[in-house]
Amino acid sequence: MNNATTTIQRAPSGQPVCRVCAHVDVDEIVRSLAVERLSVAEVAGRYGVGRDSIYRHLKNHESLRLVGGGDAAADEENLSLVESVAAIADRARNASKLAYQRGDLRLGGVLGDSAVRATNSLAALGVTSEAIAASFASASERSHLAQGLALAVENAALKSPEIAEPLARELEALGLHEWAEFLREEKEDSETGEHNEQ
Repeated sequence: MNNATTTIQRAPSGQPVCRVCAHVDVDEIVRSLAVERLSVAEVAGRYGVGRDSIYRHLKNHESLRLVGGGDAAADEENLSLVESVAAIADRARNASKLAYQRGDLRLGGVLGDSAVRATNSLAALGVTSEAIAASFASASERSHLAQGLALAVENAALKSPEIAEPLARELEALGLHEWAEFLREEKEDSETGEHNEQ
């Protein structure tokens, strides 16, 4: 029986028949193959799954690679793990829609399962729309705090020119040479009366 166009087969107990799909570390197995680019033999040894089982899994359950076209591995070579998994999920969803539009319900189901597994992998990595929104909010808050700190340092250096040089040295030690130069220029301007108060 050709399983390439069927959904994941399940035993009466509900467990997947595929040994890779049934394995507790299925996401790690797929990641080892797709992201770490380990050989099938290495993955089989690491996770105690037969090489034939891995080959069947790749052929029958990771079919989006066959439908996606092009060399997906080369395209994703420089992407992070999260970007790679997100790209896999997107391609699987698109390929699933295309299969359904063509009337191939079984292939659409297989590809849909691949999209769900990729999305579940993202969730396992903590990548959700809420997490992304929180990350942006946190970055915005840090940016606001950094701007406030920079303004406070500038104001302190203007009000107490004697601290400008020690602050400039600390900034240089941190590799912030432009800020150090800026403080020194502000100090010189305040000493010559060229600084314009706002």
